[in-house]
Amino acid sequence: MIKQIKNSCLGTLLLISLCSCEFPDSPASSPETTASDLQGAVYLGLEPPGMTAKIFLPDILADVERGTCSGFLINASVFVFKLLSPERDWKFEPVYITEFKDGRWTEPSVAPFSGLYPYNFTVAPDGKTLYFTSLRSADNHETVLEQADVWKVEKTADGWTEPETFGPPVNSDDNFENYPSITADGTLYFMSFRDEGFGEDDIYRLKLVDGNYLELENIGASVNTQYSEVDPFISADESYLIFCTNSPGGFGGFDLYISFRKPDSSWTRPINMGEGINTAGAEFRPSVTPDGKYFFFTSDRSGTGEIYWVSAEIIQSLRQSSFAYGLWAPGPEPELFAFDLVGNNDAQLALGISPNGEELYFTQARIQERSIAFELQRSEFITDQWSAVEPVSFGSEYGDTEAFFNASGQRLYFFSNRPENGSPEPVQTPNLWYVEKDGHSWGQPAMLGKPESLVKYGWSAALLDDSTLYFTARPHENPGLADIYEVSIAGDTFGEPRSIGGAINTLEYTENEPAIAPDGSYLVFYSAGRPDNLSSELLGDLYISFRGANGNWLEATHIDAPINSTAEENWPRISADGKFLFFSSNRREGSEFPDLYWVSTKALQQYDPR
Repeated sequence: MIKQIKNSCLGTLLLISLCSCEFPDSPASSPETTASDLQGAVYLGLEPPGMTAKIFLPDILADVERGTCSGFLINASVFVFKLLSPERDWKFEPVYITEFKDGRWTEPSVAPFSGLYPYNFTVAPDGKTLYFTSLRSADNHETVLEQADVWKVEKTADGWTEPETFGPPVNSDDNFENYPSITADGTLYFMSFRDEGFGEDDIYRLKLVDGNYLELENIGASVNTQYSEVDPFISADESYLIFCTNSPGGFGGFDLYISFRKPDSSWTRPINMGEGINTAGAEFRPSVTPDGKYFFFTSDRSGTGEIYWVSAEIIQSLRQSSFAYGLWAPGPEPELFAFDLVGNNDAQLALGISPNGEELYFTQARIQERSIAFELQRSEFITDQWSAVEPVSFGSEYGDTEAFFNASGQRLYFFSNRPENGSPEPVQTPNLWYVEKDGHSWGQPAMLGKPESLVKYGWSAALLDDSTLYFTARPHENPGLADIYEVSIAGDTFGEPRSIGGAINTLEYTENEPAIAPDGSYLVFYSAGRPDNLSSELLGDLYISFRGANGNWLEATHIDAPINSTAEENWPRISADGKFLFFSSNRREGSEFPDLYWVSTKALQQYDPR
């Protein structure tokens, strides 16, 4: 197998990794073979894979068994690789090296630092240092340990340095350390199974500051889970982390995920890298070439481990999909929505975002001693950031609330107790009002009104296809009882309202604050006092109902934690693209009043009985 690799593919294997490190004595820097020559070999030797993962050199590497690691050092003039031992014992997998000399690759030989018990390795961004795990003993290199430790070795003009163990706190007598990966500034990432972890294998970090390593840290619950998180690859600038995990929700046994580093140094929710990368098999051993052009990984999708490569543009694509409204988007667990922008000591309710994602509106409720003052607030997305929150230009002193857009974003509806018919007094039951775009600004407010035969004591609404309004009606004298209705709307005229049925509405409880999916397939609403509420009987939770094949609504289902909590969840809204559910909740520790939250609507799919 070594001979097969030696002459037929090592020259082409330069595609795997190019290092920018200058090394004067490197054969790659000689007049016969320059760095530019190698660069040409990289991009002319093989057709780039594009955004679809392909087997790397399938005709040549077909005999390479599962378990390989590889990398280039010194301007790509030294190739290091590891193959599974003939006995298929992962404890004894030697590392081979071959060098580019006199215009050809030398016969692969076992690296002087290898022995018979290294495990996995990665090449540092400096192009000279190899970080690897090994079962060798620090005191006696011939002794084989049961737990692997992290080591490093450097390629110099004179050969290889003696291997150095990292020692504590990375290495420990009782724990297995594996798959070290290092950033350009020397911060080390690796996987380990430790008692203080979140479950099985976790990813750990050792930050280098001013030449000294800080205390070892578990990178936290945003990445690590009760399952195994293994094979971490950290980018040179520490902006993203790729790893594999067997946590539920993937395509197979182990899938590759990516997490991005936020400005506050925390990690985003890991994103499955998708079916173009992951399969029903196992995907592992991720790495990105130092030039940032290609992403490599190993997959056993065909029954044996094979190396795949794909354009690293997939990473940027995943990064972009992680953003919404200029913010890191949430996953299946709710997160505060832009708290630095909208959060304060008042209550935030009923978030409405324009269809183009460039304007947001929400109701701010100032809780006073004997009253509540409502005011609509707004912000605009300008030059990649949200403007400071401010009151709307068309606001009034009459409690304007609950702004929501039509499909084009050219009309904004809201509720208000503004006077009507020339009366100086505010109305008791709010009317539906709207403003329309006049260039970049909103025109003068106009009153649409309400279905008088039903509405008492106030109401809330959501719009579908600019033609159907879902709203809360209180047809009873008891203000504690409310149902959800729908009514056609054409221009400024209401049709005949009708109840949406007993699958949602009840005689015993209140149903309120409907939010309709953009395609009309499901409806989320608030209800208080039901036996399955997670909050007290005086408070309420969010519920969901899906539309059946004949257009009827199916039996409403309580939405479980973590969307609902022992606090109160209300005022649901669904984004115009259907990707996010917004709602208000006072769950935040130390918060007396509701904040705005959002969560991926994928978390709602589990409730669909269809």
